[in-house]
Amino acid sequence: GQLNAALLLSTVFSEKYRGRSMVAGDVAEVRLPGANNGVLHRPSTLLVRAGHREGTVLVWRGPGDGDVVDPTLYVAFGPLRTNRQFLKVINRTKLKEDVVPVKGGVDGRVETVFVSKYVKHLLDKLWNKYDFGTQLTALVREHPHHRLLFAGISHGAALAQAAALRFALAEPDAPQRPHAVTWNGYRWTDAAGSKLAGASVDMLPLVLSREEGGVRRWDSVPEFPADYAAMLGVMFLDADTGEFLPEGGEWRLGGTAVTVAAALRMKELHFARTAMRAMQLAMAMVQRSDIYRASSEKCLEWLQDLKLLEFEDVSDGEPAEGDAETVEDHSDEHGAESSEEEADAHDQEACVETRGD
Repeated sequence: GQLNAALLLSTVFSEKYRGRSMVAGDVAEVRLPGANNGVLHRPSTLLVRAGHREGTVLVWRGPGDGDVVDPTLYVAFGPLRTNRQFLKVINRTKLKEDVVPVKGGVDGRVETVFVSKYVKHLLDKLWNKYDFGTQLTALVREHPHHRLLFAGISHGAALAQAAALRFALAEPDAPQRPHAVTWNGYRWTDAAGSKLAGASVDMLPLVLSREEGGVRRWDSVPEFPADYAAMLGVMFLDADTGEFLPEGGEWRLGGTAVTVAAALRMKELHFARTAMRAMQLAMAMVQRSDIYRASSEKCLEWLQDLKLLEFEDVSDGEPAEGDAETVEDHSDEHGAESSEEEADAHDQEACVETRGD
């Protein structure tokens, strides 16, 4: 349930969609399938929002009573927001040294990790301009018994992974060790950074996949850039069954360039509606019993909801980057523009209805 909630908060309730106009204290009415074709209500309260357009994060607190008690702080990063970002991800791939001051211990102690130029730029802005690190530390101290879960899909996945590592390095004495669940994130660090992230954060990097004719294929985005390193502990999530399959043997991420074949795999398996459907299937598998039946109506409702939000999104019809924030964002881009994240190729309108054995 927490994984499904994390995915909804980082997609439907992201700054790109419903979360755009929400303020601290507002509630996201997260609903998930329950027993006997019922619905589990998991209302989550917005505590903090930070960032602007290209790098945004909303922190939510899970419900403290009602259908489900969920002592979790969800640190949900938004997906690509504008047309100009895709080429930034492709072009700004030079690794830059990220020096993270460590609180406590020996004065002047730092940790160093190499991070892609674009990801570091956005994290620096969140930490320095929006003071997000200070705000998150305060929330964690105020909620010492809450799980800390970073989450995101695609662009938001890379930011969530990198932000979780930065927080873990900077706050080694935090009341709880950070967790991160992500879907289809692109690569943002080298092998040493990936190893450090795996040692510092309880990471669950999910990659959407599908088997056909005895051969499994997966989204190409987590294989890019080819000379960067994927996160350790990759888990393939079957788009048709919801099964979790550990990476290993022939099922292992390689490295890919921007090619037609890679674009086709991305088109098939990368986008949010595919991930949402797979996670609903996974929840149905986990909760299967004689009295459990996934609420296919509500599952379909979320998929249709996101489809409508995608259709109505006007991010790239907004005034062209006129404020000071935007000028800063694009000062080193030399006018490069990009193609937007496309709508999911597959209109995933069918959800599972699972009955007990």
